[in-house]
Amino acid sequence: MRLIKYLMLRAKWCGIAVILSLAMSISASADGTGGAAGQTTSVSTEEVLVEETSPVKLAVGIPAAPSLRKLTVASGTSLRLTWGKVSGASGYTIYRKNSSGKWEWIKTIASGNTTSYTDTGLQYGKKYIYTVKAYRVSGDKRVYSSYDKSGLTAVLPKKPGVKASLTAYKSKTVVLSVTNRASMDTISYKSSDTSIATVGSSSGKVVGKKTGTCTITTTVKRGSSKYTSKTKVTVKTVKLGNSANNKLASAAMVTGGFAVTSGDYTYFTAAERGIYRVKTSDGSGSKCIYDIYKKKGDRVKSISAYGDYLYFIYTYNSEKGSYLLRIKKDGSSKKTICKTGEYCIANDYLYYIYDDGSIYRQKIGNTSAEKIMTIPDQNYVNSMFCDGVRLYLNMSTDSPEHSYFVYCMNPSGSGGKKIIASKNYALMFGMTGNKIFYFTRNISKETLALQTCSYDGSGKKTIVVLNNYQYNGFATDGDYIYFYPTSENANIERIAVDGTGRKTILKNNHYCYNFTGINIAGNHLMFSDNYWVNGQCYIDIKMLSMSGKLIKQVLKTEIARGWDYY
Repeated sequence: MRLIKYLMLRAKWCGIAVILSLAMSISASADGTGGAAGQTTSVSTEEVLVEETSPVKLAVGIPAAPSLRKLTVASGTSLRLTWGKVSGASGYTIYRKNSSGKWEWIKTIASGNTTSYTDTGLQYGKKYIYTVKAYRVSGDKRVYSSYDKSGLTAVLPKKPGVKASLTAYKSKTVVLSVTNRASMDTISYKSSDTSIATVGSSSGKVVGKKTGTCTITTTVKRGSSKYTSKTKVTVKTVKLGNSANNKLASAAMVTGGFAVTSGDYTYFTAAERGIYRVKTSDGSGSKCIYDIYKKKGDRVKSISAYGDYLYFIYTYNSEKGSYLLRIKKDGSSKKTICKTGEYCIANDYLYYIYDDGSIYRQKIGNTSAEKIMTIPDQNYVNSMFCDGVRLYLNMSTDSPEHSYFVYCMNPSGSGGKKIIASKNYALMFGMTGNKIFYFTRNISKETLALQTCSYDGSGKKTIVVLNNYQYNGFATDGDYIYFYPTSENANIERIAVDGTGRKTILKNNHYCYNFTGINIAGNHLMFSDNYWVNGQCYIDIKMLSMSGKLIKQVLKTEIARGWDYY
């Protein structure tokens, strides 16, 4: 009997010893700081107390490990972790580490029904990894589950931002983009003055309306965070058709005209006289920088500026033909580029038509060129320009007779298609925003129609019809189109790009011939006035205000060899 009592007493104390040992083990992690996820802190009571005879009972098992669901951005500086609910769990503990660190306890949640946690006060652009343990309570002690050792990882996006200042151009589009943009961001824009610049409420596409400054407010919503930034927008006038080194965000348009403005000077061709320059501000300081007057019959045309150089077409009074030449802006360092009669410049490339009836593209500064298009038989390119995004060709064909069209393609030569087709002559002369402006000539009625369409040829519209058979020159500043027909009393006129407000700004009292020109020089107009007096042909180069007032006559000279000089 004593032996039985001894064994029962020993069993009782042994059971208590086991329980005390287990309790001490659990206690090491029950305070929420010692139970790091890399340690073994729970023991199965079911395995230890198989023959439980103690009056103390621990009726709790190890909870299952939580299944991690998502780790998402809750705001600019917080992440939200979610996991699956564990049956019988009393609560959860959250652990966090960076890519190279150790697990650290960050939160204990005393509810088995809570399955999410938002961690706040984090750093932009930093990587975070999270995992979760479940626990059960027995008395004042906790039993912890195992955990997902890989955890869930997220990189908190960097703080969004926009430019403090932006330059836009009248009738041109430039995008105000958000840096460090996250996929969850909702972005909105608002202009302080839509008469100066408008902006897409969600696209950030800024379109200049008139010169001036305004403020665009950008609002970025990232979860519960909101960021507001202000951008000063300055709208300038785009000088199309003459500002050859004007590299805009959306397009760089470069075409050869009779005049081109670059820096403080405007450079112009004077047919058989050569190339001159004047100060753009007032037309003063006229100077010949490239004299060809003594080279009888040779002539220059189609001048462009790009970088430190002037480019132009030089035609020899012989069977040599026409060539693209380059000189520095002081008239030195002449170089022949290639044989061609038509060219344009954009995106640091020369585009030109070669004798073999093909269009080539040549990187400026390189000598090698690539063929981007072979012109079909019986087709001819009359003019070309590139807006930096698309290359346009004004073409004609002998089959059928008097058929004209505009061909548009990528600068690389791919994706070509006709966008304008007509039996009437179509000369494309300018582009502003996404609008092309061009003239068509009705041969039977001997009239000209100024027309416009979108860059893809859609939305064709006639702006005005002129009772003239030919034209001299055209230019646009984005608000108005200035044109200069060939006729008796060839007046310079302007009309708004929407077809309203037609007005004569300069009256002429003599007959003007073909192949003159009009260009925009800074805040002025430059035009070449070529006419006959008493059997003699003259060329005058004049600078006007945009309203037509004469500022200065910068050149007057005779062309002794007759009017067909250009």
